[in-house]
Order: sequence, then structure tokens, then C-alpha cells
Amino acid sequence: MERKAMTAMYSLAHFFVDMCCAFMMMRFVRGGYGESFLLYNFCAFALQMPIGIILDKFGGGHRAAATGCGLIFLSYFGALGELLTPAAICAGVGNALFHAGGGVYVLDKYDSSGALGVFVSPGAIGLYLGVTSKNPCTKKKKSGKIEIRK
Repeated sequence: MERKAMTAMYSLAHFFVDMCCAFMMMRFVRGGYGESFLLYNFCAFALQMPIGIILDKFGGGHRAAATGCGLIFLSYFGALGELLTPAAICAGVGNALFHAGGGVYVLDKYDSSGALGVFVSPGAIGLYLGVTSKNPCTKKKKSGKIEIRK
């Protein structure tokens, strides 16, 4: 596939990855599961550097990005149930794999940093939509507190 088309696909995937992860994280925050939120953030951000180093040495950016998308998809099954800690770990590792894998691909294919901006910018839109979307897994109590629907 042509590199511009692949960059567009990675950009679209970046939008959905960040939107899905933000949507799930809002469930954790609104539901009072701060530990899961922190665990997700640790996995999503602290693991990007070691994953990037491994990908720089051995390659496999496409596989890492695809695996990351799959892990995020799987994490929703845990988040819809009561497996919030495994869901947070799965989504965080998936997020790190996707970002490192997609970034490695874009950096390897282009000489300038403009394409990296094309890859990164849809993620910001996805984050915004994921945070501001109404989450069907949570509802407000009359007291103003939010509870998780079971």
C-alpha cells in the first residue's frame, strides 16, 4: 500500500484508539476507579519508550500497532464487566503498542516531520470526543454522584 494511504489509515486508527481509550478512562474516573485510571496511564505512557526501543532494534511496527488495536478491543469486554484492572492493563499496553508501532512506521517512511503531525493530530480529536461523549456504562444519581450500571 502506498505510504500516504498507510499514513491516512494510521491516522484514522489513531483517532479511534484515542477515542476508545478516553471513553473507557472516563468510565473509570466517573465510577470512582482511580486505581484503574492510574494503571492505564502508567501502561499507556511509561511503556512507549521500551516498546519503541524494541521496535527500533527489531522492527515490526505494523504488528505492534495491530496488536495494540486488538488489545484495546479486548479490553472493552473486561470494562463492560467487572474486570476493570485487567481492562486497564490491556488498554494501556494496547495504547502503548499502537502509538509506538504507528510512530515507528511514520518516522521510517518520511524524511520530514510533517507526516508525523498527520499521524498524531487525529488522536487529539479522538481524545476530545472520548472524554465528552455520554457514557452508557455510567449514570448520575439524584445525589449528583455517578454510579456504574450493572
